Amino acid sequence: MRILFILLTFLLWQFPAYAILGEKYSTQKTWAGTASNSTASVKRLVAKMSTAQTYSVESYVIAGITVREYLLPTGVVCAVTWDGIFYPDLSQLLGSYADEYREKSKEQGKKVGAKRSQVKSDNIVVEKWGRGRSLGGRAYLPNLFPEGVELDEIQ
Repeated sequence: MRILFILLTFLLWQFPAYAILGEKYSTQKTWAGTASNSTASVKRLVAKMSTAQTYSVESYVIAGITVREYLLPTGVVCAVTWDGIFYPDLSQLLGSYADEYREKSKEQGKKVGAKRSQVKSDNIVVEKWGRGRSLGGRAYLPNLFPEGVELDEIQ
């Protein structure tokens, strides 16, 4: 069990930062936190346009987590969702919004026993849910969210 914990910790530390909220999507996938920034090997799932053609979705799986990136036609990442057996390193996915998320999260505090949480600021919304080995969430930028797209589409 201890070896499994160490392995999962290592994998989390090595989680690739592909989608960074508010930044332009990069087609070169690199491992965050490594000196060489070597290319990550991932299993790509989907690349599709929404019916309204207001965003595209890139999906990949790594270390037991499925991450979906929602891209505007300009290539800017406006939302990210995830689901898996554990949460990804949000500081990598949120990029420059990570500090704002952490500060707001501390202000709101944790609700003991809550299966769902939402941290909301003027610039970013982060929602997390789940229990056991079924965890998920999403983060999006309200100011960049495409017009005419329902929030429920971002899952």
